[in-house]
Amino acid sequence: MKHSVLITGASSGIGAKTAEIFAQRNYEVLLLGRNQDRLDQVAQSLPGEGHKTFSVDLNDPKEINNLCTQLIKERPFTNSLSALINNAGIIDKSLFDKTSLESWRQQFQVNLFSAIELTKNLSPLLFENKTSFVVNVSSTLAEKPIPETLAYSSSKAALTSWTKGLALEWANKGVRVNAVHPGLIDTPIHEFHTDSEGSENRQFMDSLQPLKKVGSPIHIAEMIYFLTQPPSEWTTGSTFTVDGGIQLL
Repeated sequence: MKHSVLITGASSGIGAKTAEIFAQRNYEVLLLGRNQDRLDQVAQSLPGEGHKTFSVDLNDPKEINNLCTQLIKERPFTNSLSALINNAGIIDKSLFDKTSLESWRQQFQVNLFSAIELTKNLSPLLFENKTSFVVNVSSTLAEKPIPETLAYSSSKAALTSWTKGLALEWANKGVRVNAVHPGLIDTPIHEFHTDSEGSENRQFMDSLQPLKKVGSPIHIAEMIYFLTQPPSEWTTGSTFTVDGGIQLL
């Protein structure tokens, strides 16, 4: 039986690599993101068949609700939804006294509330399975914030806390809920992403890591996949830090 997975923020970075990992392992992938062209490019690059894309602005609760209604009504997948990966996130760096309340609201909406809304609205699909999975992509900043990231860090800390509470509530429904805490990963969300390998700035970013290398999306994607597989069957409500050791500093 072919399983289906829904991944938010799937047009680039961790989301795109996660889609690739699941597709390589015979999953049918539903890709969510804002940019339809980029979503289509990722979907077309995936092995296998049945992958579908959905353009949605996670900053708009109405769009989220409409999408969930569509997914439940049309069921655009071969079998029931077995995994939901809440990966989408935004960051607006600025000092606390310079950060607008609107920026706080947007970061909480995309980083936290969109995951809550999707998970709640799609729960009937997840409950159809004997076992299903929710994996939330949080951040090491949820535990160790740094200046200019207070709104982002706070939203991710709330995401991690919600992960633990939901895992407790849904354990008897056969839904395992876990979180991954990435460290510094080479994705478009970071300015150094456009730097060439070996550049001075890239060498500096690498040097900040105890393992002397910035992380790759595949490091997070593989952990996400692991949390949906039998070897993690006794794991729920946990957070998994994948950060090259930087949180030890």
